[in-house]
Amino acid sequence: MSAPHLNCHVCRTPFPPEDLSQSQGIAFCRRCQTLIRLDRHQPGAPRHPVAAAGFRPQVALPVGWDIQPTTQELRIVYHWFSATSFLLLFLCLFWFGFLVMWLTRAHQLPPAGPGLWFLSLLQIGIGLFLSYITLAGFLNTTTITVKQGHLTVVHAPLPWFQPPPLRTADITQLFVRRVSVGKQHSRREVYSVWAQLRQGREVKLMYGLEAPEQALFVEQQLEAFLGITDRPVPGELERW
Repeated sequence: MSAPHLNCHVCRTPFPPEDLSQSQGIAFCRRCQTLIRLDRHQPGAPRHPVAAAGFRPQVALPVGWDIQPTTQELRIVYHWFSATSFLLLFLCLFWFGFLVMWLTRAHQLPPAGPGLWFLSLLQIGIGLFLSYITLAGFLNTTTITVKQGHLTVVHAPLPWFQPPPLRTADITQLFVRRVSVGKQHSRREVYSVWAQLRQGREVKLMYGLEAPEQALFVEQQLEAFLGITDRPVPGELERW
């Protein structure tokens, strides 16, 4: 297998020798910022082998994402900021405007019982929760790191729910699920990335991604780096 005959099947750019890792069986395309499994570039392998072997087409680096692969480490960075952040900001401002009117009106009424005070504290708590989510949407990044036999997912700078570190030797498959959230007239679909372990347990790595390409990119990059062959998983995102 010689470097001049290997091209990225996402953007068709040739791989220079320094971006090939024959020992790991992967290559890194600097143009579209993706890791590629070399076994999919063997002579005679289909360019889009979904129908032939259950593979998905390779997904390019999504906008706002960053990938930093080496022969020893893989790091994927996702910035939370999106159009949804502005929607949350508007909702947060609306809620606090309502809260000011509520507290002003409550102050003008005769002394209230514990029920009204409890309701006021509940409104304040909801406002603080919305504020935290909004700040996280503007400030946070998610960093997925594969290093020294472990996979970690870290959300920062604001703390957020995150899975425990996983031993890469325990991971047998990665896959994507789609979930509908919201009420009937405002439902939307979000996507999550899961790891399936040898013990049969499933661990959610990421949640709330707005586009399937984002979740599939994470799945494909982790599988390529870890040398995991993509296989269908019950309940995963549909394959076409």
